[in-house]
Amino acid sequence: MRLIRRIISADAGAKIRELEKIHQKIIIVDNSKYMVGSFNWLSTSRKTNLEEPHYQDNRTIVYSGPRVSQMIEEELKYISYREKSF
Repeated sequence: MRLIRRIISADAGAKIRELEKIHQKIIIVDNSKYMVGSFNWLSTSRKTNLEEPHYQDNRTIVYSGPRVSQMIEEELKYISYREKSF
């Protein structure tokens, strides 16, 4: 997490929240794009060989369109709830 905090500086206006017991990663861009998934963007192997001993099928899905702001609102409510729960 420290590496991500260094890469995504406060100058970029990014807010980083770390929640307990959640493996998914979420990026919200200007209330117009919502990315969610388990892919470790900075620390995973990019190999796609299923024979690799450490291969995992992690993915990120990017949402945009007319319903994305509603999806973002629901996600932010859930994040707020989780922050208060632990």
